[in-house]
Amino acid sequence: MVIQKVWHILQISFQQAIRCTSSICNHRTKMISSRYYLPTIHAYYNVPVLRSSVLICRHSQRQRYNFCFRRFDETNRRITTILGHRPCRNDHEVLKNIIRNLNIHTRFDDDGISDSGRTVMASHSEFPFREKSQLPPSSSSILKQNDFELSKNELKLKVALNEYINKFKARTPCVDNGDADHEDSDDGGGEDDDTKQYYMYLLDEVQKAFIDLEFWKEALTIEQFKCRTNFESETDEYADSIHIQGKYYLRQNDFINSKRLYEIAFKYFEGTSNTTQQGHVLISLAGWYFFQNNNNNDSGDNKLLHKALDCLKQSESVLGSNPSLLVKCLDNQGLVHRLLGEFRLALDNYQQALQVAVEKETRSAIQMHVADMHLALEESDEALLMYQDLLMERTSIDSSEQQKSHDNISIRGVLLHNIASIHVVHGDYGLALEEFQEALQMKRIAGGEHNPEVAKTLNSLGALYGGVFDDKIRAMEYFKQALLIARIHANDDECDDTDIKSALQNISRMEHDLHT
Repeated sequence: MVIQKVWHILQISFQQAIRCTSSICNHRTKMISSRYYLPTIHAYYNVPVLRSSVLICRHSQRQRYNFCFRRFDETNRRITTILGHRPCRNDHEVLKNIIRNLNIHTRFDDDGISDSGRTVMASHSEFPFREKSQLPPSSSSILKQNDFELSKNELKLKVALNEYINKFKARTPCVDNGDADHEDSDDGGGEDDDTKQYYMYLLDEVQKAFIDLEFWKEALTIEQFKCRTNFESETDEYADSIHIQGKYYLRQNDFINSKRLYEIAFKYFEGTSNTTQQGHVLISLAGWYFFQNNNNNDSGDNKLLHKALDCLKQSESVLGSNPSLLVKCLDNQGLVHRLLGEFRLALDNYQQALQVAVEKETRSAIQMHVADMHLALEESDEALLMYQDLLMERTSIDSSEQQKSHDNISIRGVLLHNIASIHVVHGDYGLALEEFQEALQMKRIAGGEHNPEVAKTLNSLGALYGGVFDDKIRAMEYFKQALLIARIHANDDECDDTDIKSALQNISRMEHDLHT
């Protein structure tokens, strides 16, 4: 009953206030958002109950603005009267129902929640990174460097930023001087929507370049701007943008904001028939639990991995119509089972994914996972056949294409290493030695001298020379090289690093054998 009374009062006052603010917005005045919360609620739950829009408007519009402000202020007082006390944390459920009944839709900006409103084409002053001074140091330094000093992705960002920034510099003086009446006039003065759409296209290119360089903070800033200006709330496009923002937050290890946005996106899609996006957001939520588990790896608790698995299974149930996302879902299920040591279940997931996968690169990656699981289950013959088939496939790729892709060389190195390991188990030591050495060469070409993958093959060569071939001196050389790589990639506390401990134990064992 209390909820119904509060809802009735809020509905009347809120609608009157919105009509008031809408009439002012039609005059194209600049809007600055300002929050009004019921006391103490947002401190515990960050739940906004009411928002008003403070407008910088002409003198003739002051009366309507004052009415709007008074209406919200009066509403807050009347809620207190109905509840019989100032709202507190115990009223959380009541207030949630008020928001739900009012159907007040919200959207996120840099600071939190802002009014959804209608889609508004952004003005020049709102575009991010429109001047070099607005760029973070990592990006502005790229603009100062010569082209030959930059990587392919850095050069792509430089070109995109220069085109984007120079477009703003080329604007006419009357717009740059802030003639708002000219810029915002309805008769076509200033720049039209097509021009602003072109700015948005250039901004998209800048965002893609930021993503390629893993500049997640900058990519997030652009996505937030696009969400505010391009999409109306309670639409698939808007919820999808919220989902994307969650991904960028997660890339920055901001677990709180990323999960918050994932849950908002999922709640929206859960109420629609868009099962594809439901499944997509669930995969992202599973990724959140996975990365959170990695972040808390000292606890030894697998609860987060099981939660990730639950999200993936729920995602699988709704993704039957989207093969590419279904493959991703099954592949990730296999990864989680693999980490839990459930190799047979992981193998089943990978084999299911292989039946759905279409793209060549995706199929090759899943086939390698299948082979890995056969090896983990001590089914070495099946694993060897799959590794050899994959190696033959990689070797048959055109030589010019191989030179373009370091990934191909790296994968060949991993395949050769795995094949050599199986040959050691089978007792083919001479063949295994040749394959380990070739794998070492491939890995160094693809990842450099100090890549962790290089250390794995160095340890295998050291074990082979120190054991089967009884060459302790050469084995110790390989172990020392592996120790150097382990120290380069170790955390601050080397005493707890397992790779360093293993390398030191191997070296100690070789030194002991040499002196006995």
